[in-house]
Amino acid sequence: MDEYSIRDEDSLKPSSFVGVSNSKREVTEAEKAAQLVEAESLRDWALSDVIQAKAHIGEVDEALSIIKILSDPRSMIVALGGVAVALSNAGKVEDALNAALIVPNEILRDKAVRSVAESYMSSGRLGLARTTVAMIEASHERLPA
Repeated sequence: MDEYSIRDEDSLKPSSFVGVSNSKREVTEAEKAAQLVEAESLRDWALSDVIQAKAHIGEVDEALSIIKILSDPRSMIVALGGVAVALSNAGKVEDALNAALIVPNEILRDKAVRSVAESYMSSGRLGLARTTVAMIEASHERLPA
């Protein structure tokens, strides 16, 4: 087996991939399949999708516990951004903002913070939405040379 091999060919069935339906059963199957990936970087990449799916179906604590076992910082960044967006979509806006602000990748952080601002707007909290958008704008301001 090479470094990209997986141990169980059944894990390649389309129903085991995270984006299909995101039911709890399918996310659990996808997590099991991801754990079987031998190459660490590819396993982390697969688990980052699982983390986002778990957050999407409301299993945020489980998602955050999986982030702790990832070794690839890029996978952690993507997963954390996805968790922030899922929290925002679930109405847990303050938790989402806290998660979003620690995402080190500027593009993913902006996406997560924008999701928080949209949640504030949809709940009628326009002042907080404006403040959140200002956070994005402030992060892009450059001091004059």
